[in-house]
Amino acid sequence: MPSEARYIVFSRVELTAAIRQYFAKTGRGLPIGQCRKLHLSIEASIVAHLEIVEDRNDRIHEIPVDSDQVMSALILYCKDEGIPLPLHATKVLQMAGSNICLYILKNLPAAVAPAGGALQVA
Repeated sequence: MPSEARYIVFSRVELTAAIRQYFAKTGRGLPIGQCRKLHLSIEASIVAHLEIVEDRNDRIHEIPVDSDQVMSALILYCKDEGIPLPLHATKVLQMAGSNICLYILKNLPAAVAPAGGALQVA
C-alpha cells in the first residue's frame, strides 16, 4: 500500500472557526461575541488562547484551548468542509510560521515527522 505524508495549513480565521464549531458541537458554548485575538503558544504542546469580547457588555474572556481540543477541532473542521483525511493515519499538530498545520502520515512511522515540530499526535 502506498505511503502518504501531507500538510494541511490552517489560517487563524479557519482555526478560530474550527474551535467555535468544536465547542458548539460538543455542547460547551463560547461567549457570544467577536474573537479579538488568537494567540498560539508552545508549552508542552500547542495551546490556543482565544480572546473573545462579549457583544452585550464588552466583557473580555480568555479561553485556553489545549492541544487535544485543537486537534479535535481541526479534524471536525476538515470533515465539515469536505477536506479528506485518512481515518487510520498519524496526525501531528505543528506550527507553520504563525499558522497551525496538521501533518498527516499514513503507512509511515511517526518518526518520519520533521524534528522539532511533532508537538501533538492523534
